[in-house]
Amino acid sequence: MVEALRPPPRIECLKVQGFGGDSFSPSWFRPECLLNLRSLELSKCDGLKNLSIASLPSLERLMLEANLRMEAVTILGGSTGGEKTKHASSSSSNCIACLRGLTTIRLVNCYELQNLDGCLSPEYLPSIECIEINKSSHLGLSIHVDSFVGFEHLQESNTYKR
Repeated sequence: MVEALRPPPRIECLKVQGFGGDSFSPSWFRPECLLNLRSLELSKCDGLKNLSIASLPSLERLMLEANLRMEAVTILGGSTGGEKTKHASSSSSNCIACLRGLTTIRLVNCYELQNLDGCLSPEYLPSIECIEINKSSHLGLSIHVDSFVGFEHLQESNTYKR
């Protein structure tokens, strides 16, 4: 069903609510199809376990809310701008900013979220101003204070347990 819902090329805000699949990967969920996307919100997607987000240079706000079974979020380098995929285990120092415009990330009520695949790093998020992790207990326990070192624009960081 989601595959058939192709958003217009100039879409700036995409809200997906109640998606039932275990992964969100329609063919149109690519950088070249979402050039102007500024806000992405996935909420109440009860079956969603893994989310891979391509490099979306215009994305400013990412909100994942009440995705109760979500276990991992991965940010992939896109096919535009010469960006490369970076895996969390990689120690490469030439990482390219995959979500260079992202200023806000909110993870709320994602109880099973255990892995952000190294996404919380200045290399991935050079413009981040606000990080909120609320009632995502597994993830909150695994994030160390050192994870927030190096974010030049970070103004607000909130982590709440279940």
